[in-house]
Amino acid sequence: MKHLVLLCALASCIRSNEVTCGDGRVCPPSNTCDDVNHTCISPSQAAACQGLADGDACTFEGVSGICDIGVCQPLVCGDGIRTGNEACDGDDLGSATCLTAGFYNPDGLACTAFCTFDTSNCVGRCGDGIINGPELCDGSPPDGTCITEGLDAGPLSCGASCGASLAGCARFGWAAEPVPIASSTSISGTSDDDLWVVGDGGAALHFNGAAWTQVPTGITGDLVRVSAAGSDDVWAIDAAEVIHWNGTQWTNANAPAGSYNDISATSGFVAAGTATGIVAWDGTVWQLLGSYAGGAVVAIRSTSATDVWAADAATLWHWNGASWTASLTAQVFSIAEVAADDVWISGSVGSPTFGSLLAHWNGAAWTQYASELAGLYGAITADAPNDVWISENSNAYHFDGVAFETTLPLSAGARGELGDLHSFGPGDVVAVSTNGIVYRYRGQAYVEWDPSLATVPSRSWMDNGDDIFVADTPGHIAHWDGSAWTGTTTIVDSTGFDSVFGTGPDNVWAASGAGTLYRYTTATQSWAKQATAFSGGTVLWGTGSTDMWGFSQTQAGHYDGSDWEMSPFMTVSAATGSSPNDVWALGTNAISHWDGAAWTAVAYPSAQPLVGIASIGANRVVAVDTEYAYTWDGTSWSQALVPVVDGITRIAATAPNQVIVATPTELAQFDGTEWAPMRLPGDQTSNPNASIDTLMITPNTYAMAVALTTQPFVVRGILRTKPWVCEATETECGNGVDDDCDGLIDALDPDCQH
Repeated sequence: MKHLVLLCALASCIRSNEVTCGDGRVCPPSNTCDDVNHTCISPSQAAACQGLADGDACTFEGVSGICDIGVCQPLVCGDGIRTGNEACDGDDLGSATCLTAGFYNPDGLACTAFCTFDTSNCVGRCGDGIINGPELCDGSPPDGTCITEGLDAGPLSCGASCGASLAGCARFGWAAEPVPIASSTSISGTSDDDLWVVGDGGAALHFNGAAWTQVPTGITGDLVRVSAAGSDDVWAIDAAEVIHWNGTQWTNANAPAGSYNDISATSGFVAAGTATGIVAWDGTVWQLLGSYAGGAVVAIRSTSATDVWAADAATLWHWNGASWTASLTAQVFSIAEVAADDVWISGSVGSPTFGSLLAHWNGAAWTQYASELAGLYGAITADAPNDVWISENSNAYHFDGVAFETTLPLSAGARGELGDLHSFGPGDVVAVSTNGIVYRYRGQAYVEWDPSLATVPSRSWMDNGDDIFVADTPGHIAHWDGSAWTGTTTIVDSTGFDSVFGTGPDNVWAASGAGTLYRYTTATQSWAKQATAFSGGTVLWGTGSTDMWGFSQTQAGHYDGSDWEMSPFMTVSAATGSSPNDVWALGTNAISHWDGAAWTAVAYPSAQPLVGIASIGANRVVAVDTEYAYTWDGTSWSQALVPVVDGITRIAATAPNQVIVATPTELAQFDGTEWAPMRLPGDQTSNPNASIDTLMITPNTYAMAVALTTQPFVVRGILRTKPWVCEATETECGNGVDDDCDGLIDALDPDCQH
């Protein structure tokens, strides 16, 4: 019992130091009561706010707080005070509303128990799938097309900010871009959003991807050349001095005195040509580059200190790091050096009658290409042996390693002479004219071939842009081989032709109006009469020389390489396929499919007559009537309205994302997701009654025969040096296009090295 009394006495002693608050709360010894906030205040909390005003930040026992009535109150989520990394706390939202949270209406923002914003009652924002606020779209594409936005092809899409996105749009040809300079002479840069243009009076203009800005150079002489080795390493010359851009300003490079004509800059090395020799900068000093025996330098290019090309008025010289040697006798105007074994020159040869010169160095020898231009070549730029651009006065031409393709005029009006060209890679070329206009080419342009036939062709077939056949009603079949048309005056069959089709340059067939078959091979470069197996109205299609189909009125015939096997069939207006076991025939209100063993009927998708059908893969086709496209996925048809005004008359395709249709006056393309119109090259403006009479397609070329009012007709094509859709592999190995967008063109791509 004595022990119990003692314990109780001790407990009573301890409780005597506790503080009992008015609300019944018991606080530890030395603490005081806060009956308003129903808490206990420690001595350190009170001491932390001595000398501080209410609202000031404070700290006690390692805990952050804020002074309130002289006490440092701890800051925690749920105390109603927004502090630290809290977005909100209770009703304290700061200045935030639903507007600051990305919605279009301010009301409805709240705070969660975790001090984060609750937007569940906010309404109207980009991404909710509803067009509201300032949005032009939300998910689905906006109204309009790339053409209505001033571009030339492709579908509009909805951007991340719910406005129209031009990412899927394409521009054809050379887009003119005036720059604030009276006379421009040269263009260079590291990319198409890091460009320099120089000209008279020491003018230098820089493009940063958004706008052109004039940058002081500190000199008044006329700048004649600019060469960029990097964004902070750009060199330019006037007749007397060299200047350098270091990323911040232009300064005099203190080069030796001389009369400068051209300059070439690479990383760590600069070569400049003068009236008496070549000087070089190695990053430390200027010095003469070897013992140069030529005359005044007119053009110079280099890839390194051991690979420099320089041209005087009559000879092209090469520096190998040790000595100069004469490499070619010619008057060189411009040099394009892709690599040590890939060099192009433009100029002239011959005296007293000069001819244009285009030549290529492969590291061992020069190959000279025949001139196709009436004038003399000017500036040249290149990316690969089959991707070369060259100027002639105010025109630009593309050389694909075989022949020239002439892009339609750069722009209307006075264009000035093209003084310089520069390339940043396949399909990305810039040019500058002498009258202060920059031209940009972004991968596609309309080109024109004139077969000089008296009448419009009614049938055509194309293997690529260098292998085209067109047939007219009088019975001519003209062949474009990349450089010239043949057969324009020879009548193959006076009954005209119902079909022209091939599987390659050595296997091209034509069916006359009388049902006679003809076959063309490159070995003979002529048409040879074959068996008269059909009675007229023949449609041809096949996969090779031992697998050809012909359909004529009530017959179908198959050629196995030696003979035609005929059988009864429906009247066919079009045929297509992807393999010997996947052939499609379109008849009147009927479609039939060959699976390698037998023909079977496939449901007809339209209430209207179909006008064409095209394969887009194994057991997949697209068929069209005058308004709609119908896609067969192997099981059923889907339908889509095509954005054209006139009725559809033709269709061509190579893949699900490469489908094109034509009306007499329009083109439209399907990219695998959407249909969109394509701008024509102005025929309907200058020739109101112009019409598209045939349509051809390969993976990277579209072509059509166009009947004009000012001349019988032309064949127009889309020159493409950049794909619209990147493929899985290099689809063609001789078209000058980086089909799979891996930076390697044709033979340089491993896909073509087999």
